[in-house]
Amino acid sequence: MAGGYFTMAGAVGANRIAYWDGASWQAFGLGISGSACSSCWPAGGSIYDTAPFNGQLIAAGSFTTAGTGVSSYLARWGCGTTNPPSDCNDNAQVNLQDYTGFPNCLSGPLLPSEDACGCYRLDGDADVDLRDFMGFANGFTGG
Repeated sequence: MAGGYFTMAGAVGANRIAYWDGASWQAFGLGISGSACSSCWPAGGSIYDTAPFNGQLIAAGSFTTAGTGVSSYLARWGCGTTNPPSDCNDNAQVNLQDYTGFPNCLSGPLLPSEDACGCYRLDGDADVDLRDFMGFANGFTGG
């Protein structure tokens, strides 16, 4: 998996994210686009890091769109959507409908949370705490 500021991976067009299939580079879906802020570099968006999480791929960077969904700074793939990681109702935005379940899932540091709280576990551990909330807040689009 490679993410960054590129539009080509080998001989294949790719919007900032691509993967090696063992023989050649392939575009990873529609990729990402759009700069998350007017003063951010580079214009057109960039992926700064990718990581696997719960069978999904999470990408972080300066972008506003991932695939066809609105997704500022964070995106996920592998769950049938490219929506932001804390978009629990899969409506392509992190908004108040997603937030309503968050207080019920806060368990505190090192205290396991309910299985239904999986979309709020953003830092890779078993609890839902303030670090997860910061990730949630960074993806919040309002509404």
